[in-house]
Amino acid sequence: MMKHILLVEDNEDIQTSLRDALEEDGAYSVMTAGNGAEALALLERGERPNMMLVDLLMPVMDGVELIDRMRRDARFAGIPVVVLSAASITSPPPGTPLLRKPIRYEALLGAVQKACGC
Repeated sequence: MMKHILLVEDNEDIQTSLRDALEEDGAYSVMTAGNGAEALALLERGERPNMMLVDLLMPVMDGVELIDRMRRDARFAGIPVVVLSAASITSPPPGTPLLRKPIRYEALLGAVQKACGC
């Protein structure tokens, strides 16, 4: 069964390369959002991904605020999240796995499989 991923990333090149890498084998479909506010709007409209990949540093609403809002809302609290970040000074919210950019394909796939329970 295909797993649905919401990728929240403001850099279009990174967004495209991660989406293409995940969709290549046909096991995943990837929706994208350019910031936390866009992602929250998708969730509010009823999108229910199996997991989310969330950049920490983004305009409008960053990943930390998005994850905090999700965890405070029972409708979204159970969606697994893996954080993406290039900045070494930022850290994900407690209990949230982190992938450092640049992301190796094997690490990405492993984190997604673990989060989706594959």
